[in-house]
Amino acid sequence: MHFFRRLQDIRAISFDLDDTLYDNRPVIEHAEQWMVDHLRDRYLAGAMYDRMWWQHLKHELQQTDPRLKDDVSLCRLTMLEIGLQRGGMPELQAKNEAKQLFAQFLEVRSQVTVPEHSIEVLKQLSKHFPLVVITNGNILLERIGLDGHFKHVLKAGDGRKMKPAPDMFRLMAAQLSRRRIRSCMSGTM
Repeated sequence: MHFFRRLQDIRAISFDLDDTLYDNRPVIEHAEQWMVDHLRDRYLAGAMYDRMWWQHLKHELQQTDPRLKDDVSLCRLTMLEIGLQRGGMPELQAKNEAKQLFAQFLEVRSQVTVPEHSIEVLKQLSKHFPLVVITNGNILLERIGLDGHFKHVLKAGDGRKMKPAPDMFRLMAAQLSRRRIRSCMSGTM
């Protein structure tokens, strides 16, 4: 490998979460299946739909509302609400049920065991650099034991576009810059 420019000082290390610090594929597979099974078991309005139907609905909604492509949480919430309505549930009830289902889905989706060696790497790196998260996902950091390891966490959605769009990278750089300026002013940097 050849470098033609000198590397600049590393001021922070950014992590994605899914498939970086843990294997996400089985987690999502389990959560998706849980959602379908739960809907079939508890809701007549969702009983007839399989995973393929929910995937088609997701893609249909993303085509109709491009915001949903950059916000996995809003997309899933909307998908649940519309799916329940299409199954015959009244709109207001579907909206309320979708919120509860989404909260349960996040809990199931956050049933992750982060390998101990990943946590140890974070501990060692945090002694030398600020650690931050930039993710397209919606895992609950506090449920997987990673909430105390990062200075800043940015998730796609709420007007921020998914990676690889530069939105979250720019926002994180600005947050780190403000933090650095505050630290320099207080004499701790």
